[in-house]
Amino acid sequence: MKTRTIGYHGCDLSVAGDVVMRAKKPEAGEARYDWLGTGIYFWEDDPALALGWAKHVAKRHPDRIKQPAVFGAVLDLSDCLDLTQTAATRILPEAFRALCEEVSRAEGTMPVNVDDEHRYLDHAVFETLHKLRAARALTPFASVRALFQSGEPVFPGSGIRKFDHIQICVRDTAKIEGCFLP
Repeated sequence: MKTRTIGYHGCDLSVAGDVVMRAKKPEAGEARYDWLGTGIYFWEDDPALALGWAKHVAKRHPDRIKQPAVFGAVLDLSDCLDLTQTAATRILPEAFRALCEEVSRAEGTMPVNVDDEHRYLDHAVFETLHKLRAARALTPFASVRALFQSGEPVFPGSGIRKFDHIQICVRDTAKIEGCFLP
């Protein structure tokens, strides 16, 4: 696995300015639908997709993003759960089972993934995984890296989709080595 990469974060221009010009650390989102769990999300090596996402959010939620922008970051991927490596996916079923047991004990309802943008089940599984690691005094994952498939197939019958990309969720801001405007 590579240990460093460049990631791009779509946001409001004021946020990009604060992060780059004022060296303010970006803040982790805590939305329960963010698929890789709590953290700061980056598109690996794809500033155009990050800006496209920011524009999409600005149209749907103009209160969140008034002027779409992007900042880039050098990311340290040590202590990363890299789900592009098949061995890494082996730990997720245990987290899923633990979540099922927790929900059952609480007599609750299992979260479900609604669509590409609202992945409540995935989020809950990753948060459970991080809790399990902490309870066992294992080194926490500072980030999670995974392939995200999104959009329409690029041609009829294709398994490749228009917006496929690698997404990185940074949980530990110390792993953001520096930020820049692309």
